[in-house]
Amino acid sequence: MKKYFIGSVFILLIVGISSYFVGYSSLGASITNVASNTKIQPKNSTSNNTNNNNSVQNNSNGANFVPSSASKPENSTTNLPLTGSKIQNQIPASVPESSSQANKTVAANDVQQVVAQSDATNNQPDNLPASNSTNTSSTGDYQNIANGYKYVVSNYNDYYNDVKLSLTNFDDSLILKILNYDSNTYNLNVINKILDDYYDIDYGITGASGTIYKIGTNTYMEIQFQYSTPKSQMIQMRDAAASKANEIIASIITPGMSDLQKEKAIHDYIVNNTSYDYTNYVNGTLPEASFTDYGVLVNGKAVCEGYAKAMFRLLSLANVECEVVKGTADGQSHAWNIVKINGSYCQVDATWDDPVTSDGSKVLSYKYFDLSDSQMAKDHQWDTSKYPSCTTTQYNIN
Repeated sequence: MKKYFIGSVFILLIVGISSYFVGYSSLGASITNVASNTKIQPKNSTSNNTNNNNSVQNNSNGANFVPSSASKPENSTTNLPLTGSKIQNQIPASVPESSSQANKTVAANDVQQVVAQSDATNNQPDNLPASNSTNTSSTGDYQNIANGYKYVVSNYNDYYNDVKLSLTNFDDSLILKILNYDSNTYNLNVINKILDDYYDIDYGITGASGTIYKIGTNTYMEIQFQYSTPKSQMIQMRDAAASKANEIIASIITPGMSDLQKEKAIHDYIVNNTSYDYTNYVNGTLPEASFTDYGVLVNGKAVCEGYAKAMFRLLSLANVECEVVKGTADGQSHAWNIVKINGSYCQVDATWDDPVTSDGSKVLSYKYFDLSDSQMAKDHQWDTSKYPSCTTTQYNIN
């Protein structure tokens, strides 16, 4: 199960106001498509992404995965669903200029436009609003924006890193002064990209909205972040997960272990000490923690995104290259991992190696341990262009 991010952007022009709303679902966030060719390589991630032309393909829309009641039999256990999704909606790559408003979960080009005239000129100072403007922002609002920006952004890398820092700090808002603004580069898709690159940064974000202010000759962006969880709780979850991860590594990883031995020890620890959060899944009451490594490492209860993030954190601490794969399994949104063992990439799905049983008993499986792409493609689907090719089967111990 994956959580998704939805966002909205508003454009405020002193010489006129145009705004649009893309609506965000309370269910969370999409993790797709950056409006830039710049690749920011996070620590512990894979840089050698290659294409694989086997039958594995991503969802044709790259979005809109909706949970179904499908279930997957595992090791002769009762058939209970092990995957699902929050509603996903893709954030637009640029701000359209006109269209019509749609419902709460809308397509990328659904727009609401409001236009107001003013006699603003381009030579006004930063801290003055346009005179006779009919937008609802006050003079103080513009002064606060012009005087309250946190960073000056001159390129996409700056933008990416400044937004990432705010997400890491669980900030409520961020104001940026943007040089040479264009909507194709500076949009909320950056949040999708950051959450895709850094798996340990999200402990509760559910959406965001942005406003572009053109004040005189300068352009400012204000981003408002929405969270499902109070900041103090997100900090506690992040810190507790980090502390527990260090404790686990110290207890199960010993000097001289090979990468394969480390991977197996971490896989076994997660499966043996975690239960799929099935009750909350079927009741539609999944807490934010179940989508995080905190759910696995501290609570011992999570869904697939939590399993995959916990695998990533522990393997990274053990100096084993790993990343989270986001795709589908049996038609439902799902997350798992790719690891690098002795120079070869392998697929591993700890969630599906921890099947839900009718009597609650624990089962440790290796059915999805270190598979090749072709093996995993029998019931998993992903965008092969985004991830390393996995061709070896020599480390599968099933």
